[in-house]
Parts: sequence; structure tokens; C-alpha cells
Amino acid sequence: MKSLKKAFTILELALVIVIIVLLIAIMAKVNSLIKSTKIKVFYTRCIEKWITKYNDFYSRAGAPLGFPLYTYKDGKVNVISNVPGVDIPYSSKNLNFDFVLRKPSYIISQMQAFGISINETDSICYAPSEKGEQAVIISSGADILVPGETISVCLDSNCSSSNIYTLKGVSDENGVFLVFINLPYDVAIAIDREIDGISNGKKGTFVCLGAYKKPIDINTAKVDEVIKIKGLGNYSSFNCGGSLSWGNESNAYVTAAYIIK
Repeated sequence: MKSLKKAFTILELALVIVIIVLLIAIMAKVNSLIKSTKIKVFYTRCIEKWITKYNDFYSRAGAPLGFPLYTYKDGKVNVISNVPGVDIPYSSKNLNFDFVLRKPSYIISQMQAFGISINETDSICYAPSEKGEQAVIISSGADILVPGETISVCLDSNCSSSNIYTLKGVSDENGVFLVFINLPYDVAIAIDREIDGISNGKKGTFVCLGAYKKPIDINTAKVDEVIKIKGLGNYSSFNCGGSLSWGNESNAYVTAAYIIK
């Protein structure tokens, strides 16, 4: 009887272990489904919403969100209407970058001026993350130069010596894009898969521009802290590229671009 009782005890213990393992597996699956649902909601409410509003703006203005760009050559100011301008603070006067980037406040006011219903708070979306909701900042920008080409750009139409900066082309790719700053890396992977059908962060419409450890404040950060990019054709800089094209747990946040050719 003792051996039979002992056998039942072992069987009962094994059954309990199996039940615990099953419960853990079920909980993991449920948590995964909950997270997946939250990411899909974020994609609909933020990414899709901004793509729609961008296209709406273009149809009304006949130019990309954030236009125009002011350039300076031979003492003259030129206005380029088919690309966004630049007003993100720079860290130095000459940068080996070939992109321009607008502040969110500029594009919000510009959209309002063209009759699009949008508020200042819409420049921030909240994405699910392991630490709770993460504020994601939306802006617009463009990669405007070919390799070896340089251009002097101005922060505004004044083009005084204090606000003229030199950009240098370093990639063959060109494009206008929406920028999503401080995306949790796992959310970026899921969105890339949703948009491009593959989550490598390199090819397609949704690409990785930078990966970093802490969220960035776009209003105070220097441009090379916001995006480490050498053109849309080179995603290997700043931990974007290779097998970790969207970063990893040690680089938990990314800046991504939705490219609009």
C-alpha cells in the first residue's frame, strides 16, 4: 500500500508540474496576443493615421509636409518647394549627413494652415512597451542629395550666417519620409512586418534610421543624437544594420522612417 501511495504521489506531482507548464504556456500565449493587439491598435491609430494625413496634406498643398527648403548659394537664397525644410538644432556647422528634418510643431501648424484637423498633441503617439506606454514623436524629413553632392541649407528664409549649414550626400537613395522617433524596437519590428512583409529594417517602405538606449527629446537633442543616418541607402550606422537592424534589448528604442517617394 505504501508503494502504491508513493506512486500516486509521484503521479500527482508530475500532473501538477504538467498543469503548471501548461498554464505558463497559456499565459505566455495570452500575453503575446495582448501585446500583438496593442501593437495593431498603435499601428492603426498612429502610423496609418499619419500616412493618411500626410497624403491629405500633399493633395491640398501640392507639396510634401514640411516644405519649403531654403538653400543658399552665391549670396542668394533659393526656395525649393518639393522637399521639407530643416529646423532641428545641429551639433556642428558641417555635417556628413544628407537629410533634413522638421520639428513636430512646424508640421502641425502647417497642416492646420491647410485646413487639416490636427492638434499639437497629435505629434506624439503612445506605443506599447515593456515599461508601459512609450511616447513616439512624429515629424517629417527628406534625403535630398546624391553621393559627393553638397548643399548649404538654412533654418529659415533669412539665411544669415548663424543658421546656414552644409549637408553632404553619401547615398544613392533619395526620398521624402515621415519620421517616428523613440519607437520600442519590438514595435518597430512588428510594424515593418505589417508594412513590408519582412522585418529587416533595411529594404522597403519602413526602415531603421537609428537605435539607442534611452528615449530622445527632439526639442533639445542635437540632430546627430536624433538620427544617425548617412542617407536612406546606408542603414548600418548607429546600430542599424546586419542581424540587429532594428536594435535589441540593449538598444531598446529606434528612429524609423516611412518613405514616401
